[in-house]
Amino acid sequence: MLFPNNIEKFNFDELKIGDEIYKLQFIKNFKNGYLLHLKGKDNINDVLGLVNEEVFIKNTFKENEYFYYELINSKVIDIDKEIGIVKDYFIQGNFYAIELKESDITIPLTNKFVLSFSKKNKILKVKFPKGFL
Repeated sequence: MLFPNNIEKFNFDELKIGDEIYKLQFIKNFKNGYLLHLKGKDNINDVLGLVNEEVFIKNTFKENEYFYYELINSKVIDIDKEIGIVKDYFIQGNFYAIELKESDITIPLTNKFVLSFSKKNKILKVKFPKGFL
């Protein structure tokens, strides 16, 4: 699975800002966003007009990769039993977790609990250890 805090692991080398296509040299987390270095743009004056602009990338996600926000309002199913709807996601320690609507359940978003997510059907399948619920 691929999440927003791992954006530097995306498999893309081009991005669109405004009407222009740029080649990406590298990307890294920076404060509350990302720092992009565009190929051929080695002087800060070359990119000042791009600061805070929307950046678009081609979706290169695999079937089981998604952004956290895509989970919101999804049904959560433990094996064959629906246990709730995703209300929100947040950071809990070193991992992300989801909170269910009308429930006190918090689910860590780790491969240990999450089996699959269908973006099309908005269904998050999970498997909990015995006694978790």
